[in-house]
Amino acid sequence: MSHTEAAAAMTERAGLRPRVGVVLGSGLGGVADAVADATAIDYADLPGFPRPTVAGHGGRAVLGRIGEVPVAVLQGRAHVYEGGDLDRIRVPIRALKAAGAEILVLTNAAGSLREEVQPGRLMLITDHINL
Repeated sequence: MSHTEAAAAMTERAGLRPRVGVVLGSGLGGVADAVADATAIDYADLPGFPRPTVAGHGGRAVLGRIGEVPVAVLQGRAHVYEGGDLDRIRVPIRALKAAGAEILVLTNAAGSLREEVQPGRLMLITDHINL
C-alpha cells in the first residue's frame, strides 16, 4: 500500500515519528518555517502522494519539531475538484496516521456567511458536513 510506503519514507528520512500531522491550505505554506530541525520531502518522493495543482500549495512534507512536539506538516494537498482518483487523495492522511500522528490539524481557506466575519479572520469549523 502506498500510504505505508510514504509513511516509511517520511519517518526514515526525518528520523522521527510525528505526533501531530498538519495539512496547510492556501496561503499558509509559510507555517512550515516554524518547524525546527526540519527535513523537507517533495511529494514526488513520497509513494502515492498526489501533486497539488492549486497555487499556494507547495507540495512538500516538512518533518521536525514545533517546540518539543514532533510534527509532519504537509504544504498543500490535492483536492477532489481537481479530478483524479479518490484513493490517491486519501494517501497523505493515511500516511500521516501510519507514520504515527495521533492528532490531525486541517487548514483551508474558507468563508463565512456572517457579515461580521471579515476576510482574513481565523475561523474554527466544527462540522462542515452538516453545515
